[in-house]
Amino acid sequence: GSLQSQGSIPVVSISQEDGQRLKELLKQGKVEVTVKVETQEDASQNVVATKQGGEKIIIVGGHYDTIELGPGANDNASGTSAMLTVAQELSRRSLKHTIRFIAFGSEEIGLVGSRNYVQSLSQEEQKRIIAMINLDGLAAGRNLGVGGEPALASQAMDLAYMLNLRAVQSREPANTASDHFSFLRASIPSIFIFGSDFSRFHTPEDTIDFVDKELLGHAAQLTLALIEALDTQ
Repeated sequence: GSLQSQGSIPVVSISQEDGQRLKELLKQGKVEVTVKVETQEDASQNVVATKQGGEKIIIVGGHYDTIELGPGANDNASGTSAMLTVAQELSRRSLKHTIRFIAFGSEEIGLVGSRNYVQSLSQEEQKRIIAMINLDGLAAGRNLGVGGEPALASQAMDLAYMLNLRAVQSREPANTASDHFSFLRASIPSIFIFGSDFSRFHTPEDTIDFVDKELLGHAAQLTLALIEALDTQ
């Protein structure tokens, strides 16, 4: 488990197996538990590439870290691979706005990379960002979900309908957080494009065998179409 921000009440997480064991022991009476917590500091970084244009900025982002337990094929090699595909395609096009591609570090431990990136921007720089498109967990499920800032999500859905893509406007899955939240907190219009099936995330089954190539392609198509539409503004 991870927290988006430091809480006032001390919190630790345990495995489901340990939780079930505690429930069984509680049926027999009072249970005393000792928890040993060790902290560790590790280095992390965001990887940023910019296609220079005008004053207005469009950000395409996705985190590149995963958890120790999961191979991370969908969470989030899918998002970073789609971002790289979009970057490769846009490298051949002439655009009016500046496009910034960001692979965020340390998303899995509390959106640390994206939070620090937004905090590093001045108010003037934040106002230059007209949209942030977050690609995370794209390629599992029957369709793409599109959530986030309503007007931007609605614009993306209009494009998905025109292109006949497998996408529905949706709330983010419960008990999840991703890097677009860091931008929404700063009042930057942001959307989250994700796959509808999160069941294998953070498990050993998050492998390439469960990556839907068509859905992954639809995510890249939708991102490209949205950038093209925003570039006319």
